[in-house]
Amino acid sequence: MTISDHLIRWYRKNQRELPWRLSRDPYKIWVSEIILQQTRVEQGLPYYQRFMERFPSVELLAAAAEEELLYQWQGLGYYTRARNMHKTARLVVASLGSVFPTDHSILLRLPGIGPYTAAAIASMAGGQATPVVDGNVIRVITRIFGIDGEVGKRETMAAIQNCAHSLLHGQDPGEMNQALMEFGALQCVPVKPDCTTCPVVDQCSAFATDRVSALPRKKPKTSPRPRFLHALVFYKKTVPAFTYLTRRDTNDIWKGLYTFPFIEKDALLSWEEIIQVAECQSYNISSNLEKSPSCFDLTHVLTHQKLYVRFFVIHISGCPQIPFLPESLIRVEIDSLMNYPMPRLMHRFLDRWDPRKNDPAQF
Repeated sequence: MTISDHLIRWYRKNQRELPWRLSRDPYKIWVSEIILQQTRVEQGLPYYQRFMERFPSVELLAAAAEEELLYQWQGLGYYTRARNMHKTARLVVASLGSVFPTDHSILLRLPGIGPYTAAAIASMAGGQATPVVDGNVIRVITRIFGIDGEVGKRETMAAIQNCAHSLLHGQDPGEMNQALMEFGALQCVPVKPDCTTCPVVDQCSAFATDRVSALPRKKPKTSPRPRFLHALVFYKKTVPAFTYLTRRDTNDIWKGLYTFPFIEKDALLSWEEIIQVAECQSYNISSNLEKSPSCFDLTHVLTHQKLYVRFFVIHISGCPQIPFLPESLIRVEIDSLMNYPMPRLMHRFLDRWDPRKNDPAQF
């Protein structure tokens, strides 16, 4: 049996039951592939199910407000994915008659669809022999074929692409691509794979040369860039109690999401230090404090950034309109906070600080 035959046979016996595998609908496959970028299947599955319940067609996705889409996406991270999905849905409706394409070349012209996603849709929905090369496939291919070049370099990726393409011959390309991805996810795992039960162990170059743990050879990781943020959590204990949010509109992290107003500095500052900075940014706080603010620190790691965040819960006095704050801030009742699309960092803080259940001065 060929390597392809072994992998297909293994896949039919061991594949996980995932809803997008039951369809050839390019829209459903597209949604699943975008959600699963940088996301484990176990984490992404409930998001996929909720997403398809809310946006079962490309027309409904195109018609949705961006804020609603970001709300459905919150917790997944990499929010550019969601914004690009929105752009693509609107293009498909406006320019392609609401028919989601399956042609590889057309797919590559759509926002947020790169070679990997285009190949997945074209092969699984369109039957085109386009190899899907994700992290799992890279690991399987480099080990089986003994490709020891550094992953990411042009010549290495070309070799991986060619080998992956060779496995599609004589097979259903969509099923073959899914077999490769599933094999990497469940069998040929990154650390200590069970080679004794591997169906292609006799044809695996890495096993034959004792290089399973050395492949694929990856570029050394760089340390994430540190950033130091100070969140101003204004809290007014009225009935109803309220706070203030801001919508991030710059091309920085979390564009389009809601957060407490942040002040960024080169290091974490004390309240005495930050209040001077805040007053220079139109926050006339010092004369409107009900009591000293409480403080809570969180560390939040993104792909290329490590955020050190200090939350100051600022109990404010005075009239409900709070005239000493910038007009750009949005007054939000505490009970309505969860109705706004927010990054995971905000949810982590709100899990710890819930003025509806405990004294907001305590952490």
